[in-house]
Amino acid sequence: MFSYIPNELFISKTDIQYPPFKNGKYMEEYFLNYVRTKEISQDKQGRKYIPALWTNFQTAQWFPNAREEMQRTLDKWINDNPSTPGYYIVVQHDDGPMLRLPTNTKIYGACRGNIPLPLIYEDVENKLENIEKKTFKNKNILCSFVGSITHGVRKNIIDMYENNPRFKFVSRNGWTNNVQKEDQTTFIDYTVNSKFALAPRGYGRSSFRFFEIFKLGTIPIYVWDDKNWLPYSEIIDYDSFCITLHISEIDILEEICLGINEKKYEKMLLKYQEIKHMFEMEYMCEYICGKPTINRVHAPVITNEYVKSKILLVTIAIGDKYLHQYNTIFRKNHEMYAKKHDYDFKVITDFLDKSLCHADAITFNKILVCSQSWSNDYEFIIVIDADILINMNSPAIHTSMDFETKIGIVNEYSQPTNEMRIEIQRMMGWEPDAKGYYKLAQLDIDTKMVFNTGVMVFQPKIHRGFLDKIYNKYARNSINHPRRYHYEQSCIGYELQVHQKYKIMDNKWNTIWPLYKMMGSQLEFIFRENHFIHFTGHIDIENGIKIEKEING
Repeated sequence: MFSYIPNELFISKTDIQYPPFKNGKYMEEYFLNYVRTKEISQDKQGRKYIPALWTNFQTAQWFPNAREEMQRTLDKWINDNPSTPGYYIVVQHDDGPMLRLPTNTKIYGACRGNIPLPLIYEDVENKLENIEKKTFKNKNILCSFVGSITHGVRKNIIDMYENNPRFKFVSRNGWTNNVQKEDQTTFIDYTVNSKFALAPRGYGRSSFRFFEIFKLGTIPIYVWDDKNWLPYSEIIDYDSFCITLHISEIDILEEICLGINEKKYEKMLLKYQEIKHMFEMEYMCEYICGKPTINRVHAPVITNEYVKSKILLVTIAIGDKYLHQYNTIFRKNHEMYAKKHDYDFKVITDFLDKSLCHADAITFNKILVCSQSWSNDYEFIIVIDADILINMNSPAIHTSMDFETKIGIVNEYSQPTNEMRIEIQRMMGWEPDAKGYYKLAQLDIDTKMVFNTGVMVFQPKIHRGFLDKIYNKYARNSINHPRRYHYEQSCIGYELQVHQKYKIMDNKWNTIWPLYKMMGSQLEFIFRENHFIHFTGHIDIENGIKIEKEING
């Protein structure tokens, strides 16, 4: 049953009118009205709603003086309204809730919390959507930004591109909720005349601008730093209709924009039209409460009927020598595993990027397997190196864990154990730690993990854009790079960690035999106890073939 907190301060109104195009309710107000009208008190996990208009009262001048009293009132309400599954709130405020909540509270937040929501507001007159749009050819600005410099991300972008004639900036230091008519007109004019418009995070992780830009018929560029806060990422493939970049990638922003031609641009806008209802208030409420109309999502319809996934196992074997070696030693083994689990099987024998046919760039072709004409036929694509033997007792890799929207990969620095690996590094005179490994490729990251790209689990519909960005950023640098294949592995591992796009798989899925050999393990034992055994450097491969035949038959 719906229950208010017995203090009207929790549902205070506000005189603040920001953004200036708001004409109706803020998201917290809309949601409170939604659950009150429909008498809904729980989210889809059964948590109880804490009814509060956080942004309204947290931005009020009186809030600091009322804070302790409100905390006591909230604590008593929690005590009087117990909820075993926990509680939830909906909050727009950049800093999230400023009162203490029970530890089992889930925060649906526009800028902070546990579950990202779209940073939107109600406009009953649809002012931005009713503005006349321009076609791709009639947009004379490549990329623009009109707004305040409220975060280092925005400043870094402006510093890099302010002297570039393809980019237009109108900015000011500091933020105000009183946006003058002249500034509103400038934002609209610049955005309508731009092919792309920047929507970098501000003080909060999100930006109203991201959703406003779409309404003006332009493609937004979301730039983030600590966390990507775009909503519904478990459902939406953002790379199909906008540009998302980590701040470390802004040096390739112009290249990405110029690489999108008119045909692709129009396709992206059409894709937005398919999912734009997801950035509206009603859908947001349905998403939280789990009402039936959530099925409007343009994603595979879930039914009670079992639908078999289509999976591809693929390897790269480019060059006559390597192809002969692969066909002689490894191919039959890979084909058997694919057949056992009803996977399609493919061997890539030529460069997927015909403009970069250099031996040093061969391994980078792994991350192009999601951008081929056949890629979207598959739910999962498993890339496996051409020097791996598979134990046929292994289960299907694509159901071995919940990959969510991440890329499955193994942390080789935990092999055989974390402690043993550091000892191996010391014994061999290699780099002392994971951070040192990436520094050898001129990549600076504070980490204890090194990802081995010998086995990766991709979801092409989700990961294509991300992997293409990595390829475009690094592949050509691989030519004559002293780190050779370690360079490809370093670049992919670095980007996965920076963007938090990884899901760590069990070491059984990419067991690097030479590391275990150094610590005295027996190959037969390792083969029997693991799934994919990686013979890097082809060390003991003859013995491995014999054991594989004994175990697999």
